[in-house]
Amino acid sequence: MIDYLASHPGSSTVDDAAHFLRVSPARARSVLETLAERGYARKGRCPGHYRLTIKLAKLGLAYQAHSTTSDIVQVILDRLAIQTGELVRLALAEGDRLIWVARAQGSRSGLRFDAETGRDVALASTAGGKAWLAGFPSERAVKLVLAQGFAGKNEFGPRAIRSVERLTRELQTTAERGYATGHDEYMLGISAIAAAIRGQSPTDAPLGAVSIAGPSTRLTSEKLESFRNALLEAIGELSALQPVLSDSSSELIRRATR
Repeated sequence: MIDYLASHPGSSTVDDAAHFLRVSPARARSVLETLAERGYARKGRCPGHYRLTIKLAKLGLAYQAHSTTSDIVQVILDRLAIQTGELVRLALAEGDRLIWVARAQGSRSGLRFDAETGRDVALASTAGGKAWLAGFPSERAVKLVLAQGFAGKNEFGPRAIRSVERLTRELQTTAERGYATGHDEYMLGISAIAAAIRGQSPTDAPLGAVSIAGPSTRLTSEKLESFRNALLEAIGELSALQPVLSDSSSELIRRATR
C-alpha cells in the first residue's frame, strides 16, 4: 500500500487502491486507516482519499544518517543471498584492479561455495571479472587482462578463458545481454552469474560487479538465468548509490584487504 501511495502523490481513493492491489475495498480501507493512525498517511480533503505524509522520508533520512555505506551495501547483498540461496560477492574497482570487498552467504546447508574477500578478481576467469570488463571498450578490456595474465594450463578451472579471441567473444555476449556467466572457469564444479555496477552515464567506467556463485550441480544454466532479475535489481540499487559508493570505495577496499 505504501508503494502504491508513493506512486500516486496527489491522493488515492480507497476503491482505486483496492483495485490496484486486488483486495476488497474493506481491506484497503483498513490498511489505509492503520497507516493514518500511525502517521504514515493522512486523509485527503475529499472523503475516502488518502495520501502519504513525510514520516517515511524522515525515517529514511534518519536511517541514512546513522548508516555507513558498507551497512547499506551489506543489506543489499544479504537480501540477494537470501533470495538465491547462494554466495553473493561484491567487487569494486581501484584503478586497473578489481577487488572482492564484501560477501553474503545464502546457502545454509549441504554443498556450498565459499570464498574470502580482499583478493583481486581473476578478470578473465570469473563471471564478475567478465561483467566488469564488458563495460570497457574491447581494446581496453584486453589490455587489462593481458596485464594481469590469462590463466595458466593448471590454473583455475578447465574452461577458464586462455585466449584473446575467446575473451573478445565472451565480452561481446556479456555486453549484449547485460550479464556474464561462467561454468567450471574459476574452479571445477563452480558456476556463477554476475553483472556490472554502472556509473552515472553510459561512458563512465563500471564501478565494480556483483556475482552469485555456487556448486554447478545445482547452478545449471537455467538456474543461473532464474537469478537474473534479482541480480539486476540489486545492481540497480547499487548503481543508484554511485556517488557515495565512489567516495567510499577506497575505504571498503582498505577494510577488505587489511
